[in-house]
Amino acid sequence: AQHSFSTNYSIVANYTWSKCLNNADPQGDISGSQLSNPNKPWVDYGPCGSDIRNNTNIYMALMSQFPIHGITGYLVNNWELAPLLRIVTSTPVNVSEGQDESFTANGGDRPNLVPGVNPYLKTKIRSNHGGAVYATQSWLNQAAFTLNTVPGTQGEISRNSFRGPIYFQNDAQLTRIFPIHENFNLKLRLEAFNFLNHPSFSNPSSGGPHFTGGSFGEITGTSVGGR
Repeated sequence: AQHSFSTNYSIVANYTWSKCLNNADPQGDISGSQLSNPNKPWVDYGPCGSDIRNNTNIYMALMSQFPIHGITGYLVNNWELAPLLRIVTSTPVNVSEGQDESFTANGGDRPNLVPGVNPYLKTKIRSNHGGAVYATQSWLNQAAFTLNTVPGTQGEISRNSFRGPIYFQNDAQLTRIFPIHENFNLKLRLEAFNFLNHPSFSNPSSGGPHFTGGSFGEITGTSVGGR
């Protein structure tokens, strides 16, 4: 969708919904099986590791062209502000238990869910003055997972069945245009990436072998750098 409200203001917006399913994600040269159980590839059928369901982009361009002349018009006209906002839903999180209860020697065994326990905590993340993340960054609930202890079987949790936090990107550019002669202009441009300095966090740690203590389910990094 694109609309120009006037010669000085326009907005472009697009939204994409998509869904990707597979048994295993391609990782270049194949040196071994990527399936948790090569004899039963269908048990790994689920969302791709790059499955992004919702992708929204909004771009605006605003130009200052006021009917003002003289020194005031020179100062306030010929400015262009162009912010860009992108909001993307998270990629899947594959929870594994780090054991080989299935006897497949692939290290892809998955655990079981504890009935009635919410697998998400989504604890608010805070940072101290040094920028380090406090221990209140739990996204997955450790108490919701338990090891599968039935020999020769996989856990009940399917592949890539959980999601991390959304991705939020905000960029902007500010341009000052100096008309020189007819079609000749001089432009000075300032660009800022993540200009609101809003953090977008990485997916949580999702590997076993223990779901109590440690860093399982915790977010320890960001997917977007600072401003």
